[in-house]
Amino acid sequence: MDRRFLAKLCYLLTTDGKLKGNKNMSINELVIYFLHIIAHNVKNMILKRQTARSGEIVSRKFHLVLNSVLRLHNILFKKLEPIPENCTDERWKWFKGCLGALDETYINVNAPIDDKLRYRTRKCEIATNVLGSENGFRTGYLLHLEKLMAAKLPSSSLKATSYIESRYKLLKRQFHAITEMLNHSSGFGWNDVEKCIITTKDVFDDHPAAIGLRNKEFPHLDDLMFVWGKDRATGANAE
Repeated sequence: MDRRFLAKLCYLLTTDGKLKGNKNMSINELVIYFLHIIAHNVKNMILKRQTARSGEIVSRKFHLVLNSVLRLHNILFKKLEPIPENCTDERWKWFKGCLGALDETYINVNAPIDDKLRYRTRKCEIATNVLGSENGFRTGYLLHLEKLMAAKLPSSSLKATSYIESRYKLLKRQFHAITEMLNHSSGFGWNDVEKCIITTKDVFDDHPAAIGLRNKEFPHLDDLMFVWGKDRATGANAE
């Protein structure tokens, strides 16, 4: 960074970032201090030895400039502009009105117990899908868009195929875990009213393949018996 850009940065930090110097350090010194730390990843212990100042002062001065830099986010961050209606660029004209699709970007959420199932991903994490746009899509808008796309393009399948395959594998894994416990293990029972495995926690913990199935409703066991009931080997040499 040359002197011209340093002077411009100091001016912005002073006027918009509300940065103020003191009798011990000028604004230029504070900014150079800050830039030296972030540019070279200098540790507090090293810098306090180089400058003959305490670690507390080093940290305090760094955060003083950092807070001023954060106040400049409206100036320093580039503002995305939506694709105009008259755009003719073959790459971008299909995204008119959008700032950027962040589909399949998941962030972890702290959902209430009753709503956790709705936020559970294929990897059994509690997260929600993010879609960025100029006005900030609210929760549920992405699903609404997918339904609209499915109505316009009924033969495209969209994401249904991968979702069905994922659910198929999960159901089959759970089915085989339940049948293994019922047919080849002791201490397990089946509640035909609640449609779930019943057993004590100690017995259940000895079967890691069945994690999450204790007292969990599995209403399709009888139906899946017809689908996968003969898939498992049951002979003397079966593994």
